[in-house]
Amino acid sequence: MVPTYTPAATVERTGFSIETLRYYERIGLLRDVPRDGSGHRCFTDEHLSWLEILRCLRDTGMPIAQMQRYVELPPRMARWTPASTCSRSTTRR
Repeated sequence: MVPTYTPAATVERTGFSIETLRYYERIGLLRDVPRDGSGHRCFTDEHLSWLEILRCLRDTGMPIAQMQRYVELPPRMARWTPASTCSRSTTRR
């Protein structure tokens, strides 16, 4: 079974606010977030990794419109590794 995280745990782990998570999902930057039986979002490790990428992109000053274009790239063009993209921790300071 894939571990999942509540919205509160995801906020704590990523430093994004719940409003930002909802916004990113609404505009398509964060996709395929399943819901539990009560309708609450259940984030996975894959979502947390993707949020780390989005954090790095945002920290470079990349506008949302460009981030949305990045999301549309074929997977092989949007390849990412933590060490090569961003050295910043996802913990908000």
